[in-house]
Amino acid sequence: MAGAIYETQVCGELLRHDRHRARERDITYWRTRDGEEIDFLVESAGRICPIDLKMGTPDARGLPRLERMSDSRWDVGRVVSLLHLAPDSLPATIAAGWQGASAPDLSFLPGSGRGGAGNGAGDGAR
Repeated sequence: MAGAIYETQVCGELLRHDRHRARERDITYWRTRDGEEIDFLVESAGRICPIDLKMGTPDARGLPRLERMSDSRWDVGRVVSLLHLAPDSLPATIAAGWQGASAPDLSFLPGSGRGGAGNGAGDGAR
């Protein structure tokens, strides 16, 4: 139940992030019959940013292998943890194609400011 509440909270942050900037992005998810999933696929300006949420310490277990499904439009996947991650530890590589991200900072999203397409150098606003 806590995981569903956390997903809802992050989805709300994604929607607010765009609404305050008069942007529109497609937000979907990915799930297989075998139970693999990515909580959010955020698409904007031809770029796709996979986001997976973790209630605890992020690790590689349970993260889909992005190289099996992604193409050149996909940015590095972001693992957003409910735990506070120290800014000097970001963007820590969690697994191949996945980096850690801080929940309040959505600047890694495609087209989110000065840094361009999801490279983490955006405006840092919530």
